[in-house]
Amino acid sequence: MIATIIRVLLILLAAAMPHSPLLAAPSTELEGRWAMRAGGRTFLIIELVREGRAWSGRWLRLKHFSLSGGSSGLLLSDPSGPVIEEQIIAVEAGDTLQLTVPQDSGESADEFILRLIAPDAITLSIIGAPLPPYPLYRAGPEEIVAFEWPRGAHAVDQRWTSNAEIAELYAADQAARRDPVLIDWAVVSVEDRRRRARVRELLDAGELASGEDFRQAAFIFQHGASPDDYLLAHSLAVVAVARGRPDATWIAAAALDRYLQAIERPQIFGTQFRSPPGAMTTQEPYDRSLVPDALRQALGVPAQAEQDAQRVEFETQQRERQRLQHGQRQ
Repeated sequence: MIATIIRVLLILLAAAMPHSPLLAAPSTELEGRWAMRAGGRTFLIIELVREGRAWSGRWLRLKHFSLSGGSSGLLLSDPSGPVIEEQIIAVEAGDTLQLTVPQDSGESADEFILRLIAPDAITLSIIGAPLPPYPLYRAGPEEIVAFEWPRGAHAVDQRWTSNAEIAELYAADQAARRDPVLIDWAVVSVEDRRRRARVRELLDAGELASGEDFRQAAFIFQHGASPDDYLLAHSLAVVAVARGRPDATWIAAAALDRYLQAIERPQIFGTQFRSPPGAMTTQEPYDRSLVPDALRQALGVPAQAEQDAQRVEFETQQRERQRLQHGQRQ
């Protein structure tokens, strides 16, 4: 029974968990209580006890519930008691614990791998199943499985650990654009291409996890060179929003605008401004009628009147740059 429940969890969250660097394990840090929660209530607890190199423990979980959703979120539906308990056997296997849940019915025992990934987080994987691990978080001594739940669905609590490397790549991407007048595009374009290649490797390896990871990756690909780069940037921004970064709606809109212009279609939000040599700043091609200002503002995009003011400001800045460049040539 417990294997079926955890297997559903893992299938629904495929590709959601990053490969995290492991702490030294097994150790006394693994001892204690670990919980899965939804909406602030607990529906599963693992208790682990170590005596020398021998481990033991138990599961505590709700008997009835169903799960639905995907990698961006999981819903626990119609949970109800009673709370049931199952004994587990744990054996050290290198840097992991191998958990076994014996079955009274004569069925094969359920087997899992448990890893410590942070002082307050572990992951649980089914042995023999090509599925990503699912995280649990440290529980206090008084925490119990809640047996009374409101009707309906509850979001399963999940933390996403940000990737330090994508943060460094994003910082470099932004630094390269700090002063538009001094940008050497011959250099920056090569650096951009390298950054996109590395972000793609991280993405394919499942190393991006948090909303911030996906928001930063969206900016890097929005600074790409092809329609596919911009479309991927839009997709990354959508995931960022789903994982708790509502401010990523702007980059989602900007990436879609850039994609549309790259395939020779008008942008629809008005996020893209171009200043061609010898010409004034323009947003064209721009379909101003498709998207209402209310939708723009819901996505963090300025209304058209504000965009018009931005365009005038950009034109003023462009004239000043041209005047300075002309004076330098003289």
